[in-house]
Amino acid sequence: MVWSFVTVALLAASPEFQLGLADGTQVRGSLAAATADMLVVQTGTGRREIPASQMLTIAPAAASEYFVAAATVWIDLIDGSQLWAVDYTVADGTASISFGRDLSITLPISAIRSVRLKEQPEAIAKQWEAVLKQTPKADLIVIREENAIDYLEGLFGAVTNESVEFELDGDKIPVKRPKVEGLVYYHAKQSTLPPGICTVTDRAGSRIQVASMTLTDGKLRLTTPAGAVLPLPLERVSAIDFPARYLSDFKPEHIAFETRVREPRGVAERIAQRYQPRFDRALEIGPMRLAGREYAKGVALHSRSEVTWLLTEPFVKFSAVAGIDDRVRPHGNVRLIIRGDDRVLLEQTVQGADAPLPISLDLTGVTRLKITVDFGDDGIEAGDYLDLCDPRLYK
Repeated sequence: MVWSFVTVALLAASPEFQLGLADGTQVRGSLAAATADMLVVQTGTGRREIPASQMLTIAPAAASEYFVAAATVWIDLIDGSQLWAVDYTVADGTASISFGRDLSITLPISAIRSVRLKEQPEAIAKQWEAVLKQTPKADLIVIREENAIDYLEGLFGAVTNESVEFELDGDKIPVKRPKVEGLVYYHAKQSTLPPGICTVTDRAGSRIQVASMTLTDGKLRLTTPAGAVLPLPLERVSAIDFPARYLSDFKPEHIAFETRVREPRGVAERIAQRYQPRFDRALEIGPMRLAGREYAKGVALHSRSEVTWLLTEPFVKFSAVAGIDDRVRPHGNVRLIIRGDDRVLLEQTVQGADAPLPISLDLTGVTRLKITVDFGDDGIEAGDYLDLCDPRLYK
């Protein structure tokens, strides 16, 4: 999905952010401009252009003094966005949502999945989640009576600060708002919405799925896949997370291992067991380590190993950091080969004396990803412990 930004300059007083990149590096600065392909960050040493595909996280570099009102209304949209607001009303099929401090939006109720109007203890929260899993044939009005909640099917009308209009068996009943735990809107089966390009979390707790975003006058104008538009001040932003899946979380389609020297069957099986690829851990006990940094996610492979994954979802990019594990450096010499279907995407010698290798590959159209760690050119297998750290797949 294209990240459609409009290039704009920001005010000099823009807050600073810490940007985490796919190669493990960090950049600090203010968001100065953006395009469909990159962010421009004003750092202490000048402006830096960063491809949008390299972004993982963005977070404020320092605490903000921007006042944010505590949420009293919790709204779930049909695209997975969660809005934590201070007021919610409905008139003529249009919801008005206020977040305080002159920040408010309107959107059709067709974009809203549910609205919770009360704080919930754990027991009530579990019951509320059970209600949300129902497949009703109409709207649900949810009422709390002491330590339990119940619901009725009907049709919602106007919602004011005093009451919720609810049509039951043809009768329109104004239910006093303090009695209402929440509202669950009925939606006929709809086509699947496209995934967001990122998730923006604000300081009140909202998590907004973003289909497109522009940056102007110190505000992020966020549009969700369901069409909700929210002009969020940068000072209100708590985090921006970009969607990525870890390769190590996917079950491989095929795993193979072989030694350089042909061994008797029993010996070969024991060696294969000892040097089988490991997921989210090193070949030795503990986390993978490259250049003094520990990684919790990744694939550890010994020469000669081969792992193939069937990608059942469309991904456009793969990133990782590769190197010989610190435990055996400076030993180790392998040939790393990454294939997308039948095409070689990367072929690189990796040695124990090398610095970690950042990897960024185009996966557009790839359905099978195969990673091979072959024998190196040193003629031995000692120290051939390759770590493929933070292997991420991007949509």
